[in-house]
Amino acid sequence: MPELNTKRTSSPQDTRLYAVTTIALLVALLFTRSYSYLLFHSLAEMMTVAFAFTIFLLAWNTLDTIENDYVKVICIGFAAAACIDLIHTLAFKGMNIFTGFDANLPTQLWILENLLNNAFRYTPSDGAVLLDVRREKNLLCMEIRDNGIGIPEEEQKLIYEAFYR
Repeated sequence: MPELNTKRTSSPQDTRLYAVTTIALLVALLFTRSYSYLLFHSLAEMMTVAFAFTIFLLAWNTLDTIENDYVKVICIGFAAAACIDLIHTLAFKGMNIFTGFDANLPTQLWILENLLNNAFRYTPSDGAVLLDVRREKNLLCMEIRDNGIGIPEEEQKLIYEAFYR
């Protein structure tokens, strides 16, 4: 088996350059908000989609070296959430891509993404997460079923509270 190269390949100057570039991009993103909220929202959402797909690709390409099956579940969950987040971004008011729906579609997709993330997060590695999305007349019906730990009945009224769980 060939020996792995474990030498550090980046210098402190490279690290500073990456940090400065990242900060500059974030500041530019914040300035776009004053110019156009739609542009700001689209760029911010695309960054989260890119981040989620990056995590998916990293996890997927290391599956043969990681023995934990839970990584597969999280990996697929990030990919699914990224796809829904991309559709959420394209459905945002002002994008004019999904014309047959009202302004509630992006909110519904955002809720779907959060529910799907929680389903993947709290389902055991040998569990199942089922997603059913269908259109009935002018309604988009979404149903997520899983065999995770669930939410106790007394806490279910809190699921729409900010930062709950």
